[in-house]
Amino acid sequence: MQHSIDHRKPAGEWRGNAGLVAASHFGVGFSVAALGFTYSIGPFVRPLTQEFGWSRQDIFLAQTMMTLVIVLMSPVIGWVADRHGVRRMVIASQALFGLAFVAIGLGTHSLATFYALYLLMAVVGGGTIGIGFARLISQRFEAQRGLALGIANAGTGLCGFLVPIYATWAIGEFGWRGGYAALAALPLLVALPMSLLFLHDRPRTLSAVGAEAASVPAASGLGAEPGVTFREALSDRRFWAMAVGLFACSGMMTAFIASIVPLLQEAGLPDARAALAASAFGIAVVTGRIAVGWLIDRHFAPLVGALLLIPAGLAVLAFNLPGLPFVAAFAAVFLIGLAAGAEVDLMAYLTSRYFGLREYGRIFAAQYMAFALGPGVMVPLVGRARDLSGDYGTALAAISAGIALFGVLLLTLGPYPRLGTPPAADPQ
Repeated sequence: MQHSIDHRKPAGEWRGNAGLVAASHFGVGFSVAALGFTYSIGPFVRPLTQEFGWSRQDIFLAQTMMTLVIVLMSPVIGWVADRHGVRRMVIASQALFGLAFVAIGLGTHSLATFYALYLLMAVVGGGTIGIGFARLISQRFEAQRGLALGIANAGTGLCGFLVPIYATWAIGEFGWRGGYAALAALPLLVALPMSLLFLHDRPRTLSAVGAEAASVPAASGLGAEPGVTFREALSDRRFWAMAVGLFACSGMMTAFIASIVPLLQEAGLPDARAALAASAFGIAVVTGRIAVGWLIDRHFAPLVGALLLIPAGLAVLAFNLPGLPFVAAFAAVFLIGLAAGAEVDLMAYLTSRYFGLREYGRIFAAQYMAFALGPGVMVPLVGRARDLSGDYGTALAAISAGIALFGVLLLTLGPYPRLGTPPAADPQ
């Protein structure tokens, strides 16, 4: 059993694999910025409302539909990644993803067509979410896996910041239909070419982990790497500890994000200062993804996660204090943002360390389902608690408990197992 990974291995993991991390950074980033809907839809709300008379509730219902589709598709995406490889799935999905944007711009003439085209985009673009990219990075990196995953996942923060600005400019220049065509250019002209160049199911340069697996077939997984099966993972208490923690933490973290500005306003901060303090969250998420990735390569990842998540949960309670100073509010938001950045890194990294790479795609997809379902359940409940109580006291207590719970559950996972070489390829 081992608590940490020897990070003093040769730095040759990056040689030949830096392009993969860059392609993952933009591939995951553009995917989340669009399939996350709230990142990209903002600039389109006013023109859609003006042209069709739709309410904001009408428009944002598409987000609920898309989330359900992605959750249902995640196991399929994981299975395809394990059994048939990542490259073809991602390339096909990115191409269709870009074309789906064009279709929304050209084909939206009613609310029904708007919903249908967004659902189509969720189906054809599902292969671009982080499951496949995380599998390839985990195959190529051993000593610096956390940092590589952190840099890849940081693309969501960068693209989440840039895409609304880009979409607003494009709508101003070309109208809202042209704005969708401009969004299509991101996967088609940036992410897709990078995937064609750098995504390969067979590594061109073997990393430390690749060298260990060189004696077994590595075309697309098929049981070639060390690790447990999906069925074995489902019977492991650590799988369910991670899933419950992710469900609670992602749900409550999203509820906090949705409430952050009114929370700060109710704490007594002026609007301008509340917005400035809220901006600390986005900066912290990007910082947290890279910093946590670097840390978990050098220290026991569950402990790193717990030392971020438990204090972040406690920091949420600070917003119950009357007359909260601006500096304290900014610091609390930044700390919570760091913990939010850690969630995705920990999910991808711990899946590889506890369950291996044999059926990483399916196991990671199941964890992703818990992560994605949390907000759909928790955000409405937190909103309801605020409406019933008339303040955020009860809601803040629930948010605090949900975030801290993940940190506590991480401490129950125990040492990383030694995952031996698996048997020959499973014909299933």
